This record gives sequence, C-alpha cells and structure tokens, in this order.
Amino acid sequence: MGSTAIDCVYVASGTYDAYIDIGEVLTGESFLASACIVLEAGGVVSDYQGKPLRSITNLSEKFSLVTAATRELHEEIVARLNHKKT
Repeated sequence: MGSTAIDCVYVASGTYDAYIDIGEVLTGESFLASACIVLEAGGVVSDYQGKPLRSITNLSEKFSLVTAATRELHEEIVARLNHKKT
C-alpha cells in the first residue's frame, strides 16, 4: 500500500497475513506504533533473521521488518528469507 504503518495494521486486523520489508530502509517512526498494534493483536514482529528488533536510539536508524499474524507463518517467512540469503 505504500505505508508501513497501514500495512502493519492490516496484519493486526487480519486483512494481510504478513508484511515484509527487508530493505534496511525503514525508520522507527514508520513502524513503531503499528508494530505495537500487531503485537497486541497476537502477531509477531522481528527483523529478517527472526530476532527481536534492536533498541531504537534515534529515528534515523534503518531497520528491516517482518510481521506476521501467526508464529507459524512468521517462522516460515524467516526460514525462507534466510535460506535465500545464504
């Protein structure tokens, strides 16, 4: 859709099954609030390696993001992403 925030909220609402942005170009301000919504809805949020997002020390840091509605889907996405990177 062009907005990380709305894409993440769509995951939380069940409109999307997952949202992936692994370009290391997202800044915290573009996903922090919506990532919290995904977590509160029972979804999973991580970096492309499946690790929790690192602490954000300033809003110009760049991040990758994998969000999924279920843990199983999230694990499958991360496994496929990391298989392609090796």
